[in-house]
Amino acid sequence: MVEKPMKTLTAGETKYIVTDEQARTELADLKSAITDITGNTQIPITAENAYIGMSDNKMDYESPTPSVNFNYYLVPCVAGDVFTISATGGNAPRAWCFIDSSKNAIAPYADLSETVTELVVTAPTGAAYLIINDKKTGARSYYGELVKIDVENLKGEVSDMEKEYGSSGKADFAVTDEQGNVVFQIGKNQPKFVSNLTGKKVSVLGDSISTYDAEGYKMPALDSNHTQFYPRYDVTDTEQMWYKIVCNTIGATFLKSASWGGSMTTGTSQIEDGRPGWTDARIAALADDDVLPDIVLVEMGTNDFDTGKNLGSFDGTTELPEVIQAGGTFSDAYALMISKIHREYPMARVVCLTIPARKMTNDPEAISDPVYPVVNSIGLCVDDYNEVIRKIARFMNCVVADTYACGINPWNIPLIKSGASYGTVLGDRFIHPNVAGMQMIAETVVDAIRGM
Repeated sequence: MVEKPMKTLTAGETKYIVTDEQARTELADLKSAITDITGNTQIPITAENAYIGMSDNKMDYESPTPSVNFNYYLVPCVAGDVFTISATGGNAPRAWCFIDSSKNAIAPYADLSETVTELVVTAPTGAAYLIINDKKTGARSYYGELVKIDVENLKGEVSDMEKEYGSSGKADFAVTDEQGNVVFQIGKNQPKFVSNLTGKKVSVLGDSISTYDAEGYKMPALDSNHTQFYPRYDVTDTEQMWYKIVCNTIGATFLKSASWGGSMTTGTSQIEDGRPGWTDARIAALADDDVLPDIVLVEMGTNDFDTGKNLGSFDGTTELPEVIQAGGTFSDAYALMISKIHREYPMARVVCLTIPARKMTNDPEAISDPVYPVVNSIGLCVDDYNEVIRKIARFMNCVVADTYACGINPWNIPLIKSGASYGTVLGDRFIHPNVAGMQMIAETVVDAIRGM
Protein backbone atom coordinates (compact mmCIF):
# COMPACT_ATOMS: atom_id res chain seq x y z
CA MET A 1 0.00 0.00 0.00
CA VAL A 2 1.31 3.46 -0.87
CA GLU A 3 1.61 5.56 2.26
CA LYS A 4 -0.23 8.86 2.03
CA PRO A 5 1.68 11.99 3.00
CA MET A 6 1.78 13.18 6.59
CA LYS A 7 -0.93 15.66 7.49
CA THR A 8 -0.11 18.13 10.27
CA LEU A 9 -3.01 19.67 12.16
CA THR A 10 -2.63 22.61 14.50
CA ALA A 11 -4.81 23.61 17.46
CA GLY A 12 -3.54 26.58 19.41
CA GLU A 13 0.08 25.97 20.45
CA THR A 14 -0.06 22.19 19.99
CA LYS A 15 0.79 20.23 16.84
CA TYR A 16 -1.13 17.14 15.83
CA ILE A 17 0.15 14.72 13.23
CA VAL A 18 -2.08 12.34 11.33
CA THR A 19 -0.62 9.76 8.96
CA ASP A 20 -1.83 6.73 7.08
CA GLU A 21 1.12 4.70 8.38
CA GLN A 22 0.38 1.07 7.48
CA ALA A 23 -3.33 1.75 8.08
CA ARG A 24 -3.09 0.64 11.71
CA THR A 25 -5.89 2.67 13.26
CA GLU A 26 -9.43 3.13 12.12
CA LEU A 27 -10.52 6.74 11.76
CA ALA A 28 -13.41 5.85 14.04
CA ASP A 29 -10.94 5.15 16.86
CA LEU A 30 -9.50 8.61 16.39
CA LYS A 31 -12.91 10.26 16.49
CA SER A 32 -14.01 8.43 19.65
CA ALA A 33 -10.72 9.08 21.45
CA ILE A 34 -10.11 12.66 20.47
CA THR A 35 -12.19 14.15 23.29
CA ASP A 36 -10.26 12.18 25.92
CA ILE A 37 -6.77 13.37 25.09
CA THR A 38 -4.64 15.04 27.76
CA GLY A 39 -0.95 15.68 27.93
CA ASN A 40 -0.52 13.52 31.05
CA THR A 41 -0.18 9.89 32.02
CA GLN A 42 -3.25 8.46 33.73
CA ILE A 43 -2.63 6.75 37.10
CA PRO A 44 -3.70 3.10 36.77
CA ILE A 45 -6.02 1.44 39.29
CA THR A 46 -4.08 -0.65 41.81
CA ALA A 47 -7.05 -2.75 42.95
CA GLU A 48 -10.79 -2.84 42.38
CA ASN A 49 -13.52 -3.47 44.96
CA ALA A 50 -11.47 -2.25 47.91
CA TYR A 51 -10.22 0.90 49.62
CA ILE A 52 -7.43 1.86 52.03
CA GLY A 53 -8.87 3.31 55.21
CA MET A 54 -7.28 5.38 57.96
CA SER A 55 -6.97 4.19 61.56
CA ASP A 56 -4.96 5.94 64.27
CA ASN A 57 -3.52 8.22 61.57
CA LYS A 58 -2.14 5.24 59.64
CA MET A 59 -3.18 3.89 56.24
CA ASP A 60 -2.15 0.24 55.92
CA TYR A 61 -1.99 -0.43 52.18
CA GLU A 62 -1.11 -4.06 52.87
CA SER A 63 -4.54 -4.60 54.46
CA PRO A 64 -7.14 -2.92 52.20
CA THR A 65 -10.82 -3.07 53.11
CA PRO A 66 -13.05 -4.97 50.66
CA SER A 67 -15.85 -2.83 49.21
CA VAL A 68 -17.84 -3.23 45.98
CA ASN A 69 -18.20 0.55 45.86
CA PHE A 70 -14.56 1.62 45.70
CA ASN A 71 -11.33 1.26 43.77
CA TYR A 72 -7.98 2.40 45.14
CA TYR A 73 -4.70 3.64 43.71
CA LEU A 74 -1.34 3.21 45.47
CA VAL A 75 1.27 5.46 43.86
CA PRO A 76 4.95 5.48 44.94
CA CYS A 77 6.30 9.03 45.16
CA VAL A 78 8.97 11.28 46.59
CA ALA A 79 8.80 14.81 47.92
CA GLY A 80 8.06 17.29 45.15
CA ASP A 81 6.16 14.90 42.86
CA VAL A 82 3.01 16.53 41.45
CA PHE A 83 -0.34 14.83 40.79
CA THR A 84 -3.79 15.89 39.54
CA ILE A 85 -6.54 14.06 41.46
CA SER A 86 -10.22 13.54 40.68
CA ALA A 87 -11.96 11.21 43.16
CA THR A 88 -14.88 10.82 45.56
CA GLY A 89 -14.35 9.49 49.08
CA GLY A 90 -16.83 8.02 51.53
CA ASN A 91 -17.68 7.74 55.22
CA ALA A 92 -14.51 5.69 55.82
CA PRO A 93 -12.18 6.05 52.82
CA ARG A 94 -10.68 9.46 52.13
CA ALA A 95 -10.39 10.54 48.51
CA TRP A 96 -6.63 11.11 48.84
CA CYS A 97 -3.79 11.13 51.33
CA PHE A 98 0.02 11.02 51.30
CA ILE A 99 1.73 8.59 53.70
CA ASP A 100 5.33 8.11 54.78
CA SER A 101 7.34 4.86 54.68
CA SER A 102 5.84 3.84 58.05
CA LYS A 103 2.30 4.26 56.66
CA ASN A 104 1.62 7.40 58.72
CA ALA A 105 -0.78 9.88 57.11
CA ILE A 106 0.74 13.27 56.25
CA ALA A 107 -1.56 16.30 56.58
CA PRO A 108 -3.25 17.88 54.79
CA TYR A 109 -5.45 15.19 53.25
CA ALA A 110 -9.03 14.82 52.06
CA ASP A 111 -11.98 15.08 54.44
CA LEU A 112 -14.37 12.15 54.75
CA SER A 113 -16.92 12.00 51.90
CA GLU A 114 -15.05 14.77 50.08
CA THR A 115 -15.09 14.96 46.28
CA VAL A 116 -12.18 16.57 44.47
CA THR A 117 -12.01 17.42 40.79
CA GLU A 118 -8.68 18.03 39.09
CA LEU A 119 -7.06 18.95 42.39
CA VAL A 120 -3.32 19.55 41.97
CA VAL A 121 -1.29 18.27 44.93
CA THR A 122 2.46 18.10 45.61
CA ALA A 123 4.04 15.29 47.63
CA PRO A 124 5.29 16.73 50.94
CA THR A 125 8.57 15.99 52.69
CA GLY A 126 8.68 12.39 53.85
CA ALA A 127 6.05 11.17 51.41
CA ALA A 128 6.49 7.58 50.17
CA TYR A 129 3.06 6.92 48.63
CA LEU A 130 -0.02 8.74 47.41
CA ILE A 131 -3.24 6.85 48.17
CA ILE A 132 -6.38 7.63 46.15
CA ASN A 133 -9.76 6.06 46.98
CA ASP A 134 -12.54 6.61 44.44
CA LYS A 135 -16.21 5.66 44.70
CA LYS A 136 -16.16 4.14 41.19
CA THR A 137 -17.12 7.46 39.63
CA GLY A 138 -14.97 6.84 36.60
CA ALA A 139 -12.92 9.92 37.47
CA ARG A 140 -9.32 9.96 36.28
CA SER A 141 -6.21 11.03 38.15
CA TYR A 142 -2.89 11.84 36.50
CA TYR A 143 0.81 12.18 37.11
CA GLY A 144 1.82 15.84 36.98
CA GLU A 145 -0.23 19.02 36.76
CA LEU A 146 -2.94 18.35 34.21
CA VAL A 147 -2.30 19.80 30.78
CA LYS A 148 -5.43 19.64 28.68
CA ILE A 149 -4.98 19.69 24.94
CA ASP A 150 -7.41 21.88 23.12
CA VAL A 151 -9.00 19.72 20.45
CA GLU A 152 -11.91 21.97 19.54
CA ASN A 153 -10.11 23.27 16.47
CA LEU A 154 -9.49 19.72 15.32
CA LYS A 155 -13.14 18.81 14.82
CA GLY A 156 -13.31 20.44 11.43
CA GLU A 157 -9.94 18.94 10.53
CA VAL A 158 -11.24 15.45 11.29
CA SER A 159 -14.11 16.08 8.89
CA ASP A 160 -11.62 17.22 6.26
CA MET A 161 -9.52 14.14 6.91
CA GLU A 162 -12.55 11.96 6.28
CA LYS A 163 -12.87 13.54 2.86
CA GLU A 164 -9.18 13.05 2.12
CA TYR A 165 -8.86 9.49 3.39
CA GLY A 166 -12.45 8.32 2.98
CA SER A 167 -14.95 7.76 5.77
CA SER A 168 -13.64 4.23 6.28
CA GLY A 169 -10.05 5.38 5.96
CA LYS A 170 -7.39 4.41 8.45
CA ALA A 171 -5.05 6.73 10.28
CA ASP A 172 -2.57 7.13 13.12
CA PHE A 173 -2.84 10.04 15.49
CA ALA A 174 0.00 11.57 17.47
CA VAL A 175 0.50 14.67 19.61
CA THR A 176 3.97 16.18 19.68
CA ASP A 177 5.63 18.74 21.91
CA GLU A 178 7.41 21.82 20.57
CA GLN A 179 10.56 19.79 19.88
CA GLY A 180 8.61 17.30 17.80
CA ASN A 181 8.73 14.50 20.40
CA VAL A 182 5.64 12.29 20.48
CA VAL A 183 3.82 12.59 23.81
CA PHE A 184 0.60 10.81 22.85
CA GLN A 185 -0.40 8.42 20.11
CA ILE A 186 -3.29 6.15 19.26
CA GLY A 187 -2.35 2.51 18.85
CA LYS A 188 -4.15 -0.29 17.09
CA ASN A 189 -7.21 -0.65 19.33
CA GLN A 190 -7.05 2.06 21.97
CA PRO A 191 -5.27 5.30 22.87
CA LYS A 192 -1.73 4.70 24.00
CA PHE A 193 0.34 7.23 25.94
CA VAL A 194 3.98 7.48 24.89
CA SER A 195 6.18 8.78 27.70
CA ASN A 196 8.24 11.77 26.73
CA LEU A 197 11.60 10.61 28.08
CA THR A 198 13.50 11.90 25.09
CA GLY A 199 17.04 12.87 26.05
CA LYS A 200 16.94 11.31 29.53
CA LYS A 201 20.31 9.75 30.34
CA VAL A 202 20.17 6.05 31.26
CA SER A 203 22.86 4.01 33.03
CA VAL A 204 22.77 0.34 33.96
CA LEU A 205 24.20 -1.59 36.90
CA GLY A 206 24.24 -5.27 36.03
CA ASP A 207 25.95 -8.63 35.73
CA SER A 208 26.92 -10.62 32.62
CA ILE A 209 23.46 -10.18 31.08
CA SER A 210 24.28 -6.46 30.79
CA THR A 211 27.94 -6.65 29.72
CA TYR A 212 29.22 -5.94 26.23
CA ASP A 213 32.84 -5.69 25.13
CA ALA A 214 32.71 -2.18 23.69
CA GLU A 215 33.87 1.23 24.85
CA GLY A 216 31.33 2.80 27.22
CA TYR A 217 29.55 -0.51 27.78
CA LYS A 218 31.83 -2.00 30.41
CA MET A 219 33.39 -1.13 33.73
CA PRO A 220 36.96 0.16 33.85
CA ALA A 221 39.23 -2.89 34.10
CA LEU A 222 39.96 -2.63 37.81
CA ASP A 223 41.29 -6.19 37.96
CA SER A 224 41.94 -9.20 35.75
CA ASN A 225 38.71 -10.92 36.84
CA HIS A 226 36.53 -8.32 35.12
CA THR A 227 34.74 -10.21 32.34
CA GLN A 228 32.41 -9.30 29.47
CA PHE A 229 29.93 -11.90 28.24
CA TYR A 230 28.60 -10.35 25.03
CA PRO A 231 28.86 -10.29 22.01
CA ARG A 232 27.70 -13.89 21.79
CA TYR A 233 25.06 -16.02 20.02
CA ASP A 234 23.05 -13.73 17.72
CA VAL A 235 23.72 -10.70 19.96
CA THR A 236 26.41 -9.09 17.82
CA ASP A 237 25.72 -5.37 18.25
CA THR A 238 25.24 -3.08 21.25
CA GLU A 239 21.89 -2.03 19.79
CA GLN A 240 20.62 -5.54 20.57
CA MET A 241 21.35 -5.28 24.30
CA TRP A 242 18.18 -5.07 26.40
CA TYR A 243 18.96 -1.62 27.81
CA LYS A 244 19.74 -0.14 24.39
CA ILE A 245 16.37 -1.45 23.17
CA VAL A 246 14.80 0.30 26.17
CA CYS A 247 16.59 3.58 25.39
CA ASN A 248 15.67 3.47 21.72
CA THR A 249 12.04 2.66 22.51
CA ILE A 250 11.48 5.50 24.99
CA GLY A 251 13.73 8.00 23.22
CA ALA A 252 16.30 8.13 26.01
CA THR A 253 20.10 8.34 25.71
CA PHE A 254 22.39 5.56 26.91
CA LEU A 255 25.06 6.94 29.29
CA LYS A 256 27.15 4.19 30.96
CA SER A 257 27.10 0.53 31.92
CA ALA A 258 28.60 -0.36 35.30
CA SER A 259 28.17 -4.07 34.61
CA TRP A 260 30.48 -6.94 35.49
CA GLY A 261 30.19 -10.56 34.35
CA GLY A 262 29.73 -12.96 37.25
CA SER A 263 29.30 -10.20 39.83
CA MET A 264 26.99 -10.52 42.80
CA THR A 265 25.21 -7.90 44.86
CA THR A 266 26.85 -9.37 47.95
CA GLY A 267 30.53 -9.18 48.83
CA THR A 268 32.72 -6.83 50.84
CA SER A 269 31.07 -3.46 50.23
CA GLN A 270 34.23 -1.37 50.16
CA ILE A 271 36.52 -3.70 48.23
CA GLU A 272 38.49 -1.61 45.75
CA ASP A 273 38.11 -3.82 42.68
CA GLY A 274 34.42 -2.93 42.39
CA ARG A 275 33.21 -6.47 41.77
CA PRO A 276 30.23 -6.56 44.20
CA GLY A 277 27.27 -4.47 43.06
CA TRP A 278 27.13 -2.36 46.20
CA THR A 279 30.72 -1.06 46.05
CA ASP A 280 31.52 2.61 45.68
CA ALA A 281 33.43 1.86 42.46
CA ARG A 282 30.37 0.31 40.80
CA ILE A 283 28.09 3.14 41.87
CA ALA A 284 30.55 5.81 40.71
CA ALA A 285 30.85 4.12 37.30
CA LEU A 286 27.19 4.95 36.55
CA ALA A 287 28.23 8.54 35.79
CA ASP A 288 30.31 9.73 32.85
CA ASP A 289 32.70 12.15 34.56
CA ASP A 290 30.40 15.03 35.60
CA VAL A 291 27.42 13.83 33.53
CA LEU A 292 24.96 12.08 35.87
CA PRO A 293 22.25 9.56 34.97
CA ASP A 294 18.55 10.49 35.04
CA ILE A 295 17.50 6.84 35.18
CA VAL A 296 19.44 3.91 36.66
CA LEU A 297 18.44 0.39 35.60
CA VAL A 298 19.52 -2.22 38.18
CA GLU A 299 19.86 -5.78 36.86
CA MET A 300 21.45 -7.67 39.77
CA GLY A 301 20.80 -10.79 41.82
CA THR A 302 21.26 -13.65 39.36
CA ASN A 303 24.66 -14.66 40.70
CA ASP A 304 23.54 -14.27 44.33
CA PHE A 305 20.88 -16.87 43.56
CA ASP A 306 23.40 -19.06 41.72
CA THR A 307 25.80 -19.16 44.65
CA GLY A 308 23.11 -19.69 47.29
CA LYS A 309 23.49 -16.44 49.22
CA ASN A 310 21.24 -16.20 52.29
CA LEU A 311 18.27 -13.89 51.82
CA GLY A 312 18.52 -12.16 55.19
CA SER A 313 15.70 -10.25 56.83
CA PHE A 314 16.09 -6.57 56.00
CA ASP A 315 12.58 -5.08 56.00
CA GLY A 316 13.23 -1.35 55.89
CA THR A 317 12.82 -0.82 59.62
CA THR A 318 16.44 -1.28 60.67
CA GLU A 319 19.47 0.87 59.95
CA LEU A 320 21.81 -0.41 57.27
CA PRO A 321 25.50 -0.73 58.14
CA GLU A 322 27.76 1.38 55.95
CA VAL A 323 30.25 -1.46 55.54
CA ILE A 324 29.18 -5.07 54.99
CA GLN A 325 31.65 -7.91 54.82
CA ALA A 326 31.68 -10.89 52.47
CA GLY A 327 29.27 -12.87 54.64
CA GLY A 328 26.49 -10.31 54.30
CA THR A 329 22.98 -11.29 53.23
CA PHE A 330 21.28 -10.58 49.91
CA SER A 331 18.64 -8.27 51.42
CA ASP A 332 21.24 -6.15 53.27
CA ALA A 333 23.41 -5.98 50.16
CA TYR A 334 20.59 -5.06 47.78
CA ALA A 335 19.25 -2.40 50.15
CA LEU A 336 22.71 -0.86 50.63
CA MET A 337 23.26 -0.85 46.86
CA ILE A 338 19.98 1.01 46.21
CA SER A 339 20.66 3.36 49.12
CA LYS A 340 24.06 4.26 47.66
CA ILE A 341 22.56 4.90 44.22
CA HIS A 342 19.98 7.25 45.74
CA ARG A 343 22.65 8.99 47.78
CA GLU A 344 25.02 9.49 44.84
CA TYR A 345 22.31 10.39 42.30
CA PRO A 346 19.38 11.83 44.33
CA MET A 347 17.54 13.13 41.24
CA ALA A 348 17.72 9.83 39.33
CA ARG A 349 14.80 7.41 39.07
CA VAL A 350 15.87 3.86 39.93
CA VAL A 351 14.32 0.86 38.15
CA CYS A 352 14.90 -2.53 39.77
CA LEU A 353 14.67 -5.57 37.49
CA THR A 354 13.69 -8.90 38.99
CA ILE A 355 15.71 -11.99 38.04
CA PRO A 356 14.37 -13.64 34.86
CA ALA A 357 13.46 -17.32 34.83
CA ARG A 358 16.40 -19.62 34.14
CA LYS A 359 17.77 -23.14 34.62
CA MET A 360 20.53 -24.41 36.88
CA THR A 361 22.47 -26.17 34.12
CA ASN A 362 23.06 -26.17 30.39
CA ASP A 363 23.91 -29.87 30.40
CA PRO A 364 22.17 -31.34 27.30
CA GLU A 365 21.27 -34.44 29.29
CA ALA A 366 19.35 -32.39 31.84
CA ILE A 367 17.88 -29.71 29.64
CA SER A 368 15.05 -31.47 27.84
CA ASP A 369 12.88 -32.04 30.91
CA PRO A 370 12.33 -28.74 32.75
CA VAL A 371 12.34 -28.89 36.54
CA TYR A 372 10.01 -26.31 38.03
CA PRO A 373 10.57 -24.38 40.13
CA VAL A 374 14.34 -24.11 39.74
CA VAL A 375 16.06 -24.15 43.16
CA ASN A 376 19.63 -23.39 44.22
CA SER A 377 22.00 -25.07 46.66
CA ILE A 378 20.10 -23.82 49.74
CA GLY A 379 16.69 -24.85 48.42
CA LEU A 380 15.46 -21.38 47.35
CA CYS A 381 13.86 -20.54 44.01
CA VAL A 382 14.47 -17.48 41.85
CA ASP A 383 11.29 -15.77 42.99
CA ASP A 384 12.37 -15.95 46.64
CA TYR A 385 15.16 -13.53 45.70
CA ASN A 386 12.75 -11.54 43.53
CA GLU A 387 10.47 -10.98 46.51
CA VAL A 388 13.41 -9.35 48.27
CA ILE A 389 14.00 -7.12 45.23
CA ARG A 390 10.32 -6.14 45.01
CA LYS A 391 10.08 -5.42 48.73
CA ILE A 392 13.22 -3.27 48.91
CA ALA A 393 12.25 -1.42 45.72
CA ARG A 394 8.92 -0.49 47.33
CA PHE A 395 10.62 0.62 50.55
CA MET A 396 13.11 2.74 48.66
CA ASN A 397 10.74 4.37 46.17
CA CYS A 398 11.99 2.55 43.09
CA VAL A 399 10.14 1.30 40.02
CA VAL A 400 9.95 -2.50 39.70
CA ALA A 401 10.37 -4.07 36.26
CA ASP A 402 9.17 -7.63 36.85
CA THR A 403 11.30 -9.36 34.24
CA TYR A 404 10.65 -12.68 35.99
CA ALA A 405 7.32 -12.48 34.14
CA CYS A 406 8.74 -11.24 30.82
CA GLY A 407 7.84 -14.46 29.02
CA ILE A 408 10.98 -16.52 29.55
CA ASN A 409 10.02 -19.78 31.29
CA PRO A 410 11.47 -23.27 31.93
CA TRP A 411 9.50 -24.66 29.00
CA ASN A 412 10.76 -22.32 26.29
CA ILE A 413 14.32 -22.14 27.64
CA PRO A 414 15.27 -25.64 26.37
CA LEU A 415 13.98 -25.00 22.86
CA ILE A 416 16.55 -24.55 20.09
CA LYS A 417 16.31 -21.55 17.79
CA SER A 418 15.54 -22.75 14.29
CA GLY A 419 18.67 -23.24 12.18
CA ALA A 420 21.04 -22.32 15.02
CA SER A 421 22.97 -24.04 17.79
CA TYR A 422 21.68 -21.65 20.46
CA GLY A 423 18.41 -21.56 22.37
CA THR A 424 15.13 -19.89 21.39
CA VAL A 425 15.17 -17.28 24.18
CA LEU A 426 18.37 -18.02 26.13
CA GLY A 427 21.45 -18.50 24.01
CA ASP A 428 23.01 -21.09 26.33
CA ARG A 429 19.60 -22.52 27.36
CA PHE A 430 20.73 -21.73 30.89
CA ILE A 431 20.77 -18.06 31.83
CA HIS A 432 22.00 -15.69 29.10
CA PRO A 433 19.42 -14.26 26.67
CA ASN A 434 19.83 -14.13 22.92
CA VAL A 435 18.20 -11.41 20.79
CA ALA A 436 14.70 -12.78 21.42
CA GLY A 437 15.30 -12.91 25.16
CA MET A 438 16.82 -9.41 25.17
CA GLN A 439 13.68 -8.12 23.47
CA MET A 440 11.40 -9.80 26.03
CA ILE A 441 13.34 -8.27 28.92
CA ALA A 442 13.39 -4.83 27.27
CA GLU A 443 9.64 -4.79 26.62
CA THR A 444 8.93 -5.50 30.29
CA VAL A 445 11.28 -2.72 31.40
CA VAL A 446 9.68 -0.26 28.96
CA ASP A 447 6.21 -1.11 30.29
CA ALA A 448 7.44 -0.49 33.85
CA ILE A 449 9.00 2.92 33.28
CA ARG A 450 6.59 4.34 30.69
CA GLY A 451 5.07 7.50 32.09
CA MET A 452 7.98 8.50 34.37
